[in-house]
Amino acid sequence: MFKSSIKTKLLFLLLFSVSCSFVILGYYNTHNAYTAQNNLIIQKELELSKQTSKFINSYLQAKIDIVKAVEEEMSVNNLTVNNKNIIDKLLLGKKAGRFVDLYIGFEENGDFLTSSGDFLNIKKDNFDARGRPWYKKAVLLKKAGVTKPYIDVTTKKLVVTVFTPFIRNGKLLGVIGSDIFLDTVVDSILNVNIGYGGFAYLVANDGITLIHKNKNMLSSKNKLFAQIRINEDEHFGIAKSNEIEKLLAYSKIPITNWYLVIELDKDTIFIEINNNIIKDIILYIVLLVIILVILYYALIKILAPLKLLEDGLDLFFKYLKGEQEDIKQLDIQTSDEFGKMANIINEEMLLISKNIEQDKILIEDVKSIVNNVKDGKLGFQVNENASTSSLNELKHILNDMIKTLSKNVDKDINT
Repeated sequence: MFKSSIKTKLLFLLLFSVSCSFVILGYYNTHNAYTAQNNLIIQKELELSKQTSKFINSYLQAKIDIVKAVEEEMSVNNLTVNNKNIIDKLLLGKKAGRFVDLYIGFEENGDFLTSSGDFLNIKKDNFDARGRPWYKKAVLLKKAGVTKPYIDVTTKKLVVTVFTPFIRNGKLLGVIGSDIFLDTVVDSILNVNIGYGGFAYLVANDGITLIHKNKNMLSSKNKLFAQIRINEDEHFGIAKSNEIEKLLAYSKIPITNWYLVIELDKDTIFIEINNNIIKDIILYIVLLVIILVILYYALIKILAPLKLLEDGLDLFFKYLKGEQEDIKQLDIQTSDEFGKMANIINEEMLLISKNIEQDKILIEDVKSIVNNVKDGKLGFQVNENASTSSLNELKHILNDMIKTLSKNVDKDINT
């Protein structure tokens, strides 16, 4: 049957406690690290979408502010295509906003006038500014705004029209607008540095994709955005595309009601996160093994005197039982409790050994006297002393008996 020693029990208890503590600590830290990295990605996505949408909003707002400034400086007198003052105001706004062109449509007759002085009308060109989408939207909103992006027929580039209604005393006199290329906006969206293979795109309020690196997605409903969209200007969510999970964060561009969306592939991100977690787990295991090995050998060394103490006491008990001729002192040269215990035991062993040897001398003396008594010689006494009172008492009784016999009989019974 296996008998475990105190040393084995202590080793097992300590190593088990350290292992459990390390496992719990490792799980807690890796779980927190996993959660922290996951939250960091979410926060980064949201922050990036907010910053990019803020940039786009500021960019478009600056353009609108210039158009509105032109509208505020516009005179209500002589609202015709031949008014040089109107052309000068449009030209000044064009230069200030670095527009491709700045133009005005008149409510009265539908005439259309540009900053270069060129004009279109119904009679000459069969063109009515009041029927253009930007004009209609300005009339509908009754405030400045931006149209949806569209491809310019001439340049084949993505443009939007910024506009503001020309109103005086509550009466609509026309609409001022400008087409601006979205190269800066497109670059800021498509070149967003997200990492993990992520990218950004622009979605209209009705869910139609406006700007996307995949041209097949343009002008179509964005299904991923629809899955996470809620009644909030900023949000993060998980959507699925062909059973593949995507991490999406969006932020609303207030001036246009568009949404800047950041999309990441969840598996790609979590592969890296899981790799980092695995590295941490391996590190914890290596550290645990190193600590356990150090503790094991340290405890073996610290508890080594236990074996010496056990062997020394075993030999001493054999000595007491007469199975060992002499004692063997404990050779424990430490300054800890084991060393102090060994010194005390050694002192007691020497004292006991001395007493036993003294008792042995008395016993040998008694044996010699008894042999003399057997031979009839009563003239001898036990002279040695023992370490124990019982043996000394026995000595005195024996001496008194011999003395009495000698007195009543003779010192030599043979005689």
